[in-house]
Amino acid sequence: MAGADIAVTRGDIADLILKYAMYLGRVGTTDTVTIPVARNGTVEHADLLIGPASQIALTENDDPELEGIELPVGDLAEDLRRRIASVTGRGSYASGATEDDQATFVNLDAYDY
Repeated sequence: MAGADIAVTRGDIADLILKYAMYLGRVGTTDTVTIPVARNGTVEHADLLIGPASQIALTENDDPELEGIELPVGDLAEDLRRRIASVTGRGSYASGATEDDQATFVNLDAYDY
């Protein structure tokens, strides 16, 4: 992904990927995630390798042509929540808890890495 931009049309998916990358970085491991992306006016898939060295930046979409592309995310959000729960050691995030429920996460800041 060095210098590459990908477009996801759902902010919740982008936020979950960013959160998952953060937790993977904290525990020093990597994972791959396949996500639907909007590219050249069509739906494609991108394989993301995320972990401690991930450099992900979220920005607003500046291409109006991509806004109309509906990405088939299926159960991707739930899958990402399950992965986050697995990394953090807590199952409650996978059951639909939101970012506002931060108290359900293990406090990984308390550990020396």
